[in-house]
Amino acid sequence: FPFCRLSSCRVTEGGCFFLTSALRSNPSHLRELDLSYDHPGDSGVKLLSVVLEDPSCKLRKLKLSGCRIAAKGCSSLASALRSNPSHLRELDLSNNHPGRSGVKLLSAVLEDPSCKLEKLKLSGCRVTEEGCSSLASALRSNPSYLRELDLSYDHPGDSGVKLLSALLEDPSCKLEKLKLLGCRVTETGCSSLASALRSKPSHLRELDLSDNHPGASGLNLVSAVLKDPRLRSVLLDIAHCKLEILRSVLLDIAHCKLEILRSVLLGQFMFWGRAVLMNTPWNPAGDSYLSRNILWTYCNIIRNLNSPNDTSLVGV
Repeated sequence: FPFCRLSSCRVTEGGCFFLTSALRSNPSHLRELDLSYDHPGDSGVKLLSVVLEDPSCKLRKLKLSGCRIAAKGCSSLASALRSNPSHLRELDLSNNHPGRSGVKLLSAVLEDPSCKLEKLKLSGCRVTEEGCSSLASALRSNPSYLRELDLSYDHPGDSGVKLLSALLEDPSCKLEKLKLLGCRVTETGCSSLASALRSKPSHLRELDLSDNHPGASGLNLVSAVLKDPRLRSVLLDIAHCKLEILRSVLLDIAHCKLEILRSVLLGQFMFWGRAVLMNTPWNPAGDSYLSRNILWTYCNIIRNLNSPNDTSLVGV
């Protein structure tokens, strides 16, 4: 089988021993291994790392979310990936405890030009500003492969977001998806992101800033970055935003890129207090959570698109 999915099966260090024994005997076929929310611990991860070091190992996806991995386990993984870095494409270490040293070791792997990692998930790993600095530095050294970075529910703060924003300004950065849910990003961090996305042609397609504290300027970020038609979606938490601010932002978007919105209407979906602004065809009948006021705002925006000389909002 090309994949082995044992998520939430309570696989322990002993189970990892049997898995690694089997994979050492026949390492070339497995492409995906999922042990998320099992109990391998650092010792089990060390056993798995021996398999990753094997040049005949062709594993492309390794999912170890919620496995209680600490810095010691990250050290084993990093050592293995430095020995054989070219095969792995996706690494999920979400909801573990790598600590500062673990993040630094993983960042060192990303610096290797032989590393072809495309997706790195460190959600819930308490990555700080220092960790963001290590990651950003590594990706500046080897920026051409990583496509998705998930730092949701970490602790980068606005300073860490500023470091990541500087990375986005690098023309060789190919990052397409950046997830920063619940990272306590404020207007300052949003300003850094907006500046980065305006200053350079960006490859970014999806930006997730939900469960943060963007304020009014964070919503203005949406109107700024959605001027780039390549950006497919931006997620923002609007549970505490004034409706007047959101209306203003939506109209700003409409008036900035009329030619884009005439062919691809701006879709906006409301669910659990979150706004998703997407450059996709809008289907108002397809979402039962749309609020009446926002729906009315969109009706007026669409009407204004058909009558560009009329910029008033009627009935709002």
